[in-house]
Amino acid sequence: MKALSSKMVAAAAVGGLGLAALPATANNFDPDLDIVVNLGQFTLFPDAAGDPIVVKFNVTGPGDVVGISFGGDASGVGGTGTWASDSRLSVVIDGTERFNIGGLVGRDNDWDFQGSQSTNDGNYTSGPHLFAKNNPVAAGAAWTFAFSHDWFSASAAPISWSGVTITLHRVPAPGAMALLGLGGLVAGRRRR
Repeated sequence: MKALSSKMVAAAAVGGLGLAALPATANNFDPDLDIVVNLGQFTLFPDAAGDPIVVKFNVTGPGDVVGISFGGDASGVGGTGTWASDSRLSVVIDGTERFNIGGLVGRDNDWDFQGSQSTNDGNYTSGPHLFAKNNPVAAGAAWTFAFSHDWFSASAAPISWSGVTITLHRVPAPGAMALLGLGGLVAGRRRR
């Protein structure tokens, strides 16, 4: 597996984190707790020619992760038999593959980089994918994001990605929710 340069990993792990100001949704996560991991840019070579690009990340801080969103700009697609949907993002948590976005090869993929609309260079986004909604991932889990080019054709061109971000959507940890509920009860009693 090919890893991102140490500069890129350091940027993703240290400088690339921030709180996202996403609009409120009805998807049961708190946008104020979102973590945005900036992965910068990389090039995916067709499966036979290149290894996946791998980024490892540990989630710290309050809240449990329930899902992710993806965003980035693809170039090198169209006219070469290569679509943006040939890219695959695998999400591995504590050593177990939990979710895939895009790709072609026998995966349960919930999204395919805009499917038949992925034949041109441009911006591609997806999410939120709440694959862990019923089984949130606690802080401290080891996350691995692996990007690969899933098209086997000899005519397939490399796909270059830039401005790539993964947003981790979180909910307050169960203990924090219990404390908030208890605080609400105490405040309610005082008013009476």
